[in-house]
Amino acid sequence: MKKLPFILTFIFLLLIYSNLNAQVNRMVVVEEFTNASCPPCAAQNPAFNALLDQNLNHVIPIKYQTSFPGFDPYNRQNPGEVSERAAYYSIGGVPGAVIDGVSPNASYGGGVGNWDTWYAGAPGGFTQAALNFAAAQETFIEILIDLEYQQDFSKADVYVTVVNHDSIEISGDLRLHLLLLEVENIWAFPPGSTDERDFTHVMRKMYPNAQGTALTSIGAGDTLNFSFEAEIPEYIYALDEMVFAAFLQNHSSREIFNGAITEKAVIDSIYADMAILFKNTIISGPKCGRTANLGLRVRNSGLIDVEEYTVVFDVGGEIYNKHISEVLQPGQDVTIRYDNPISLPSGDSEINYFIENVNGGAFREVNTLNNIVLPDPFSAYRVTPWEDFLIDFENFEGGTISSSIFEFLSPNNFFIRTANQSPTASYPLGGFGNSESSIFVNFRGWRVPIFRPDGEINIFDNAGISGLGTISISFDIAHAQFTKNNGELSNDKLELFYSFDCGQSWESLYVKSGDELATVTPQNEIYYPHPDDWRTETLILNNTDGADHLMFRFEVTSDNGNSLFIDNIRVQDGSTNVRELSHELSYNLFPNPTNGLVSLELNLESRQSIQMDLFSSNGKFIRNITSSEVLESGTHQFNWNIDGTGAYFVRLFDGNRYRMIPVFVVK
Repeated sequence: MKKLPFILTFIFLLLIYSNLNAQVNRMVVVEEFTNASCPPCAAQNPAFNALLDQNLNHVIPIKYQTSFPGFDPYNRQNPGEVSERAAYYSIGGVPGAVIDGVSPNASYGGGVGNWDTWYAGAPGGFTQAALNFAAAQETFIEILIDLEYQQDFSKADVYVTVVNHDSIEISGDLRLHLLLLEVENIWAFPPGSTDERDFTHVMRKMYPNAQGTALTSIGAGDTLNFSFEAEIPEYIYALDEMVFAAFLQNHSSREIFNGAITEKAVIDSIYADMAILFKNTIISGPKCGRTANLGLRVRNSGLIDVEEYTVVFDVGGEIYNKHISEVLQPGQDVTIRYDNPISLPSGDSEINYFIENVNGGAFREVNTLNNIVLPDPFSAYRVTPWEDFLIDFENFEGGTISSSIFEFLSPNNFFIRTANQSPTASYPLGGFGNSESSIFVNFRGWRVPIFRPDGEINIFDNAGISGLGTISISFDIAHAQFTKNNGELSNDKLELFYSFDCGQSWESLYVKSGDELATVTPQNEIYYPHPDDWRTETLILNNTDGADHLMFRFEVTSDNGNSLFIDNIRVQDGSTNVRELSHELSYNLFPNPTNGLVSLELNLESRQSIQMDLFSSNGKFIRNITSSEVLESGTHQFNWNIDGTGAYFVRLFDGNRYRMIPVFVVK
């Protein structure tokens, strides 16, 4: 009887020792690096995914969607953590996979995989025998996960327990990694450039980050508890496909001791689910003035009534919202159409479709993946009524070289320029100092002028001119010449072309160069215009031939002079301005017809600033007769010679209004 306490003590110590040395079941962590636009990934992933799905009782798959070789929507949402994890494993190409931190090759497990016929880490090299071998490896680390989601699924409180069942301490640069995964997303269309649509166990977020939570050691028999307030990203596609996975890894050796994974999130019936069934937008009309009748068909795919929601049409960055406040019962479909056809913006772009604020947005949608449909591409040039037509280059960042409204060809020599980009200009660089931005043509720093001294500024937006017989076109310029080493002044050129047929054919309307183009005296320092350096150039088109819209293009030719600035392209009804000016002057042009020599006598009622220009019969600018100068009231005479023959117009301009005087040359 005296030996009983000794026997009980021995049994107790034996039980403790047995528990400390007890092996636990291993959950094998398989991490794959893949991409939605990777043909080898699309070829290997289906069989690889099927193998992993057959072993989910002892395998934790984790997919990191990389940025290479092409577009991947998952990577765009979380590029940083994927990049860090790929760099940690020195991943240089995809697809590639590691198993419990090891990149398996032909010798892995004594040759249990097919990596002798593939490459090391290839998903195609994984076999059932390889997974069995990994699962049989001894481990004394146990990991447990418990969690609780907040009701709105904005966060989850995650609790991770790590137990060391070994009789010795585990130490080193240990990291506990916690990850949020989406178990399966089946897309309605391939989101990348391959035919892959089924994406499984995609890593969506790592907590607290890709470096994990650092530990220095876990003592023999110790239990460590960790808690995380895990924010759930807005970009999660399917709430009911979410799981959390955790694993413990030696950061230095890459050995993974064990892992754990939760069940998928359970979503109750208070969460709505709206789906886009198909689009029925109708795009119509010629490229100039193309319109879209926006529409789509939606379904309530959830378990509760949807009482309100907003359909969003993103048309090349322009947002059109259609709010619906009619009840849609579970399983019910309805067609939604925007109120009126809309004018498509200029450029090559697309129409994207979204559903937002379902039931007021109080709770997140269960599945946003069924809201994603392929965008509708379009190519259009917008037509803006002439009364509203103004191209002023505002609301663009400095340095911009293209947009949906304009495009610079030879872009290294054109920029949108603002005052804060100039070390010497403390004033706005828009026309006459009235706005912040304008086009900067960098004649002084023109790149490779010997090979290509020319460039273009294409204005995509058209002016709607239906019903106008006479059109006034104006734009503001500021330019300085540059004195070259040989003493000559630079001869940079600006030319304006117009088109009535959406850019199919072009006619020149205005050409100026050298001192005729300059608005100030020559400058040898890089030129930035003061507000009073600007000049408005105004042109008249007399015969529109019944055209409905008008398009512009500037062409420039560099002589390595100084800067040219262009701003405020406008279109107005020219006939109105002609009538206004006629009340304030009288004239006598003689002889008319003429053999070339022309005299113009002006009689002014009051002191005025008058500019005279010569145009061809179709409105093309020929030459400047006299720049804008102040003339006193009374009679003034001007003489000049016309070289050609035919019909011409002399335009008198006081800065706001015009008078067109016909002249005929017969030789």
